[in-house]
Amino acid sequence: MVECDLTTRFCFLRWCAIYELKLFYYESPRSEIPNGVIDLRGAMVKKCSNPKFGFEIETGEERRVIEDWTH
Repeated sequence: MVECDLTTRFCFLRWCAIYELKLFYYESPRSEIPNGVIDLRGAMVKKCSNPKFGFEIETGEERRVIEDWTH
């Protein structure tokens, strides 16, 4: 997936996993330690209309768009 920070406008190719209401993102599929974690408790998650295959996560601190780069 491609993760884009809507505040800084930086985008990165990431591998993601959701576990215990947290989205963990990794630099590669072989990475054991995540590059970061987004706590989804209290976050607003919604489907994006653009990109078509993506979703937006908004916490009290940040907004990020996650999109499926395979489409």
